[in-house]
Amino acid sequence: MIVADLDFCKLQFYQNYVILIIAESTVVCSKKATLIRKVLTDHFKTEPFIMINYKKNKHSILPEVYKKGQLKNMKGLAIVSNCEKEREQALLDQQHFHKSFTFFQDIKAAKSWASSYFWS
Repeated sequence: MIVADLDFCKLQFYQNYVILIIAESTVVCSKKATLIRKVLTDHFKTEPFIMINYKKNKHSILPEVYKKGQLKNMKGLAIVSNCEKEREQALLDQQHFHKSFTFFQDIKAAKSWASSYFWS
């Protein structure tokens, strides 16, 4: 596993997916999202991948982030949290994401889904 640390998040890279862990109380704005996109592009280049947003810490993502668009090679997004409020927010966020989108309560299930995504 390769790890990239930014001052507001950590990215853990696996073969065909990445786990994103955003720091407590972070507000992800367009500028921060651009930094994340650059790290993802540097790592995956044009290879397809899945992103897992592991919501270990409370944070928010501004709607402008979704409007900026996603990377073409990002094929899906999983949200991981055992908090009902996060699930409700994920359902709202899903409106802005037009690729595979799913919600898990534990990271093992999300990793399994991401690992098997390209085998189907």
